[in-house]
Amino acid sequence: MKNLVVSCLCLFLFASLALTQQAPQSVQIDSKNPDHLQIEQTLQRYLSAYLRKSMVDLLAVWPELSKEKKEYGKIKGRFEDPNISDEQISLQVLRTESTADGALVQTQRTEQYKKAERTSATVIGDLRGGGGQIAQTPGPNVTEKKKEIKKSDTIWIKLRKAGDSWTIASIGEQKPS
Repeated sequence: MKNLVVSCLCLFLFASLALTQQAPQSVQIDSKNPDHLQIEQTLQRYLSAYLRKSMVDLLAVWPELSKEKKEYGKIKGRFEDPNISDEQISLQVLRTESTADGALVQTQRTEQYKKAERTSATVIGDLRGGGGQIAQTPGPNVTEKKKEIKKSDTIWIKLRKAGDSWTIASIGEQKPS
């Protein structure tokens, strides 16, 4: 009987672990921070805009992005790339620090998507058979392969508070000073 109880308990723990690994990750902020709910909601808005590939929604939560021309162009190009599909992004909060006008959040960002890669080969030239006749030249041979890409990096997200409203001021690999 004791072995049965231990076996059931182990099975339950393994099943729970498997379910938590398959569930989409949400952002969780240290509940000791008085603004943890607003910070969590702001990060969720960022994730949601990114997954919907909505520049309008992304700029609503990260208005400073419009001033960062290189990063803006990179994200816009990614959103408009028809070769990218099945995109997923998650943030795992590592540390949160309160600042005078908001907060700094260090996160582990994981992005996963599929990128279609097309290759084509065209035979150019005159293919003559043994009897002096021209053989048919095959048309372009296009193949498509979807490559799965997974990236993970540690980033700092600087959040700014204005009244009850929170927005992202910056996202970068280095801790803002």
